[in-house]
Amino acid sequence: MSAATECAASIDFDTALAILAAHAQPLDAAIVSLADARGCYLADPIHARLDSPRRDCAAMDGYAVRDQDLATGVATLRQIGISYAGDGESGEIGPVETMRVMTGAPLPSGADRVVMIEYCRPGDAGVRIEPAPQGKPHIRRQGSDFECGQLLIPAGTRVTPAVALTAAAADHGELSVSRCPNVQILATGDEIVPPGTATHAGLAIPDSLTAAIEMLCASAGARIVSKTRLSDDPDAIARAVEATLADVIVVVGGASRGDRDFGRVALAPLGLEIAFADVAIKPGKPVWYGKMGATHILGLPGNPTAALTVARLFLLAGVLTFKISEKQGFN
Repeated sequence: MSAATECAASIDFDTALAILAAHAQPLDAAIVSLADARGCYLADPIHARLDSPRRDCAAMDGYAVRDQDLATGVATLRQIGISYAGDGESGEIGPVETMRVMTGAPLPSGADRVVMIEYCRPGDAGVRIEPAPQGKPHIRRQGSDFECGQLLIPAGTRVTPAVALTAAAADHGELSVSRCPNVQILATGDEIVPPGTATHAGLAIPDSLTAAIEMLCASAGARIVSKTRLSDDPDAIARAVEATLADVIVVVGGASRGDRDFGRVALAPLGLEIAFADVAIKPGKPVWYGKMGATHILGLPGNPTAALTVARLFLLAGVLTFKISEKQGFN
């Protein structure tokens, strides 16, 4: 740990990322519905609550048969019933018997193949099957997708439509997820103005980073609680931070060693502790990271290329992906 006003020695990228990983763990968890879990991260793993399929069932519409009845190449079998998806037990077929089955229907005992409807000819004399089917038996065996108790999705996974589908199939109507972090963006610099206004503002420079950083945060499931453009004024920066409810503060600009680079200096009186500053990467060396109480603060350089690069490396792949811990200070 170093004082906020000191410039820590350069460290390599892997060490910096390891520091982020050590201090960025899940926030408090909440139980929410599947629909409300979209974009959140799993606080607990998802285990299957049942077998899928729950019993042997037909994978195609057709007829359930015994392979040994088809050994001669052409067979006429006696239909003894119909099995639909959602039915209970479907009974048993014996020699030279068949049962009409729909996709997902329970398979009758004794059957070891479902012949697709395209190869079956129902008639008064029975169901004629030709030629003898080859290849897949078109049967989904009980538990072949997953078995009750099986780990399906590990904790820390972001809830996507595919994850929601898996959870629902495993009989989960609610999920335990980590609260998504709240993020504050502070773009600093006397020279920057809102995009669309620079043309008529002398030699001002459009703020090209705020919207981009906001999109990066949103892509990781974070929620932007405020975004502000500030002049190079330490007091203004400190005031903007004092009232924040953010879990993460992203300070854009003021990360280098110029006379008006006030990112760290402004926050030192508020208790900022620096974990690292100046990383041996190019572009983006001036990036810094620290904490102020439980709030994580990432300082990005003002150069757009450098800032977006380190935001992807440290914000998207670090703080927001690992989430936020409640640790105080650094060890």
